[in-house]
Amino acid sequence: MKELIRCGGLGTSAHNHQPWKFIVGEDYLEVALASEHLLPQMDPSGHQAYMALGTAVENIRAAARGIGLMPEVEPPAVSEDGAVIRIRLHPGPAPTDQEKSLHQAVTERFTNRNPHDGRPVEPEVWGDLEEALRPFGIKMHVVSSANGVRRVSRLIGSAERFGLEHAGTVDETYDWLRFSDQSYAEKGDGLWMRTMGFGPAVALAAKFVFKWNRIRLLNLAGFSRVYGLRSRRTASKSASWVLLTVEDSSPAGFIVAGEGYQRFLLRAHEHNLAIHPMTYLVMVCIMLAERPDCMTKSQRRRAEAFDREMRAGFGMEDREYPLIAMRIGYAPPPVFLARRRKPVVEYAPAASVSPEDRPTAVLEEVGV
Repeated sequence: MKELIRCGGLGTSAHNHQPWKFIVGEDYLEVALASEHLLPQMDPSGHQAYMALGTAVENIRAAARGIGLMPEVEPPAVSEDGAVIRIRLHPGPAPTDQEKSLHQAVTERFTNRNPHDGRPVEPEVWGDLEEALRPFGIKMHVVSSANGVRRVSRLIGSAERFGLEHAGTVDETYDWLRFSDQSYAEKGDGLWMRTMGFGPAVALAAKFVFKWNRIRLLNLAGFSRVYGLRSRRTASKSASWVLLTVEDSSPAGFIVAGEGYQRFLLRAHEHNLAIHPMTYLVMVCIMLAERPDCMTKSQRRRAEAFDREMRAGFGMEDREYPLIAMRIGYAPPPVFLARRRKPVVEYAPAASVSPEDRPTAVLEEVGV
């Protein structure tokens, strides 16, 4: 069971906020929403959190097959109190080589922000990734042409600038930035400055500057514009951009979509692809759809223009809802890798856990 929990805790989440906890039952494992780890400004309806739960579920499914169990994932149970996904565990046949490979990918996968080396992604690889998404009702929009990449790069610059000019997103991002190695080691979540390519000196300066009352003043001098241009130049060097979309934007739909998204990431890792999810690219559209009241009139107009341009740039239809956007290509592996906090585990009242395995308290933190 600890291996399944360890792999579930290696799921994917925006800002690495890891909004999950695990409940051990008699013959099942549940993934539940941890309400204390949410992003109310950038993810007001919790869709990114629901998707993160799905990524944990998919990791558990892959790990279960990798050790010879047959997982049965029940439909998500969503209520005002949160969300729970139960995974029943049955004895199963020996895992195939492909299932073992997918289990290994769970433990080895990482986000890669390094520049792409220029090699295009092969058509058969795109086909395999699209096949991984099909059972989950996810549509993949690929932009690989030079003009298309430049167009998306402009969107990236606009999105990053928008984020720096919105008080709520600035302060919420600050809460999830880990400026020192020590704070990251202690918390095991959030965005470590080293994984984003910034050394200790830049991290120290960012810790002082990256609060709204200071960013607002810097923006008057053009900081957000300059940062947006920097992001645009970096994005323009990408081999390809991918946008994943869904039509079912309900909480349960996003949980299932998260399962498909994680399978996509695991398959991409098997193909040695470098993946860099870009939260801000869909954040603007989500905030426009769900929290337009938190924007000024000027910000709403910009967000509406951004939404139109993004839909046109990726060829989205009106009924599609953006799930996640990412850079994708080939690149050398990063020096610093993201970590995970110790997953919180609860035991269901009827769970029969041997005395030597059951903790003295109801809650246990299982090291990863």
